[in-house]
Amino acid sequence: MLKSEDYRGINGAQKAAILMLTLGEEQCTRLFSMMHEDEIKDISSAMSQLGAVKSDVVERLCLDFVDHMGAAGNLIGIAPEEDRDTVASVIRAAFGTDVVPLALGARL
Repeated sequence: MLKSEDYRGINGAQKAAILMLTLGEEQCTRLFSMMHEDEIKDISSAMSQLGAVKSDVVERLCLDFVDHMGAAGNLIGIAPEEDRDTVASVIRAAFGTDVVPLALGARL
């Protein structure tokens, strides 16, 4: 089982695997369809070797991901007001209710 104290030792492929598994099968499939063969091999291999991952590790990884994406500046657009509910729903389903305010700039 991947424990919280192991968090610093998680490599990029393992992080991607955890995030993608968190998103669910449909979204994971869509992401794989956009990847190069080498990326698919690395991430699918990591998925098959992960074993159980503690929920605090998943939560920390998701929060780190949101923090890094928010720090990317112009790569992240601000959803028009009519799309905010949709964006919030997708983030809530993927990462839980605690992440929604962070992901949307605490403007919900």
